[in-house]
Amino acid sequence: RYTTVTKLVFLCFFFSTLYPVGFFVCAIALTITYFVDKFCLFRVWKKAPPLGNEIADFSRKYLYTVMLVALVIVSAYQFAGFPYDNLCDTHEMAGNDYVGTFTVYTGGSKNYGDDAHAVQVTIANNTSSFNFCNMNCMYKFDRDSFPPSSSMNQDKNGDSLWMTETQENIVDLIGFYGLGLLIVVAAYRLFDVIKER
Repeated sequence: RYTTVTKLVFLCFFFSTLYPVGFFVCAIALTITYFVDKFCLFRVWKKAPPLGNEIADFSRKYLYTVMLVALVIVSAYQFAGFPYDNLCDTHEMAGNDYVGTFTVYTGGSKNYGDDAHAVQVTIANNTSSFNFCNMNCMYKFDRDSFPPSSSMNQDKNGDSLWMTETQENIVDLIGFYGLGLLIVVAAYRLFDVIKER
């Protein structure tokens, strides 16, 4: 039963930035799990063999601690990647080659006459130009990828690519808090291991 609870809490923590309602969904699922287990304990299950509390201690000491650190660090990466459209404003206007009205096919195939997904797009002279930039910061493996910070948002000239100033501040705050939490938890667990020997 620990696996069910651990799985629910981990999924809730991992996706909490993108889906905050998940905390309520997780609370409901944990409540249902509690009452179902209570009913089964008194009415259905037979007496369990004496196992001790090693599983509970291990979960409390290690799994939930790792999940809490992962919650903070993954939240910083998810805030850094927002809005996840992989478009960065070049702060330039669209060239004359792009000005006009165009038909864009968003699905289906124009070869088979599927016009249900055809969209008319008009680009004016004063339209901003965008280019591709990778906003998936969690899987960048370079010197700026850990801890998550606003430095992931800068190009070679130091200009901001997609984050707003508030977003940069939030990512810096959560990212460095996560790094500090990771160091404190690692030091505490190391001290705990040394003390047990």
